[in-house]
Amino acid sequence: MEVIDVRTMFGSWPKRPLELSAADLASHLCGLGIAQAVTTSSMAVLYDDAAGNAETLAQCACQPSLIPAATIHPHDYLGSEGAVGALREQGFSLFRLFNRLQGFSLDLYCLRLLLADLARAGLPCIVDAVALEDAYKLARLSRDTGAALICTNLGYTFEAEIIAIAKEFPLVYYDAGRMTSPDGIALFCRDVGAHRLVYGSDYPFDDVLPSLLLLQHASVSPAELELIASGTIRELLHL
Repeated sequence: MEVIDVRTMFGSWPKRPLELSAADLASHLCGLGIAQAVTTSSMAVLYDDAAGNAETLAQCACQPSLIPAATIHPHDYLGSEGAVGALREQGFSLFRLFNRLQGFSLDLYCLRLLLADLARAGLPCIVDAVALEDAYKLARLSRDTGAALICTNLGYTFEAEIIAIAKEFPLVYYDAGRMTSPDGIALFCRDVGAHRLVYGSDYPFDDVLPSLLLLQHASVSPAELELIASGTIRELLHL
């Protein structure tokens, strides 16, 4: 089973004893059987998104298994500078927003402008659901802007909510790595479909094995497992 992890990061984190190079990230994931991973430099999250995006591209160019994800701080986004198009031209095929780590609200109007530009550029975006109501906020943003969103950071308490939302909002995808109840993945596949799930580990903040084993032992068909592990994200990114 080929696995593509949509949720990783490399770099340093000042409040934790964390220092992970892109090479070490790629090596660690390869040792666990993960073929490719979407990643972003911590510099882009913590300090300067432009410099961090440049570092993300440079480091991923040296690690063929790493897929660079760009980020922009939404509170600085005016939508008039061509930033999204420029990043696409540089080689980014998706975005990741770090609202959980940066603490910005999903109600920002600048966020809506950014997502609309991502939709026009054909770039999907990974976003966290921090609170239960965020899943619905993201679904409405997807509907209103046309952006394809990968909603992550969802635990088992979200399962009924995201299944109900997923049936009505077809542009929102979900992270199976956070569906931690024994039958959460199988339930979603039954009611919505495996084509709306991707896999994310949140490494290095979380260990990879628990979510990876959860995926590998989900009570779904081999075809469904293949979609979740890599097929869906490959289609979204045109890999």
